[in-house]
Amino acid sequence: MQRRVFQKYSSNGIARNYYPMAQSAFIEDGRSRLVLLSKQAHGVSSQENGQVEVMLHRRLWNNFDWALDYDLTLNDTSTVYPVLWLLLGPQSLTTRLRQRCGLALQHAPVVLLRELNESAQIFPGSQRQQEAVTLPPSLHLQILSIPGWNYSSNHTEHLQDLQKRHRGKAKADLRRVLLRLHHLYEEGEDPVLSQPVRVNLQAVLQGLGSVGAVEERSLTGTWDGNTLHRWSWRTQEPPHHRGSSRSHSTPLQGTKVTIYPKEIRTFFIHFRSHESLADSVAPGRPQESQKKEDDPGHGKAWRDGG
Repeated sequence: MQRRVFQKYSSNGIARNYYPMAQSAFIEDGRSRLVLLSKQAHGVSSQENGQVEVMLHRRLWNNFDWALDYDLTLNDTSTVYPVLWLLLGPQSLTTRLRQRCGLALQHAPVVLLRELNESAQIFPGSQRQQEAVTLPPSLHLQILSIPGWNYSSNHTEHLQDLQKRHRGKAKADLRRVLLRLHHLYEEGEDPVLSQPVRVNLQAVLQGLGSVGAVEERSLTGTWDGNTLHRWSWRTQEPPHHRGSSRSHSTPLQGTKVTIYPKEIRTFFIHFRSHESLADSVAPGRPQESQKKEDDPGHGKAWRDGG
């Protein structure tokens, strides 16, 4: 979240004080905070003290010729259906709710309906209730998927294979998933939710099988995380500044990882070679029992207190 200060300009003062709102924006005083959450990107501005306005859609009749040089569409004839949520309350409360409510608005659950009849096949043991896995409220699971290609962990070798034009139909590796975890809160934003979170990936993925290896990747999953060299910046900001760009990433310790504030980490999770995901998710398949020291609690994949 970036602070925007109203600036007085000699021309175009209203337009030049509009800023992009990707997910949320807020105004506050010494006691309370007013938060706007959006399902899609908008423009936002505060032209006066205690006032906030959101540009729902831009459609102007004066579609100037000079705008074409900047790929600007002033006369946008499309139809939009904005959805906005409003939070009003103490700063501490709205801070905790803003990230979670923003996710709920932008990633609404998809409801799938299926007709149940007597002809539906019932597998033995499918009625067994499986314990749900929960993540801490400060953590968001962005991606959990099976890459649709047989991608080599070594990106250089993969490029060499492409350059040699090795033909053949790619097959998905059913013993590997791509997992991405995102810490929602900034450093110092909340006394509890801004703390680092330690997660046991074996407990998170216990319903898919037994984890054999964990491999950290770049954000997109393309590069091996061990081959990356992060840039460092010389800044004049104090060490306690929120949103510091310094890297906290810690090396992997088996299947346990630590996610720091605003950090996003991506992994390849490799399962045991004797089983595939297709077998693990089949109805009626018994799950391997977890050791007590690997299970932090009923349905929890994380430990309190980091």
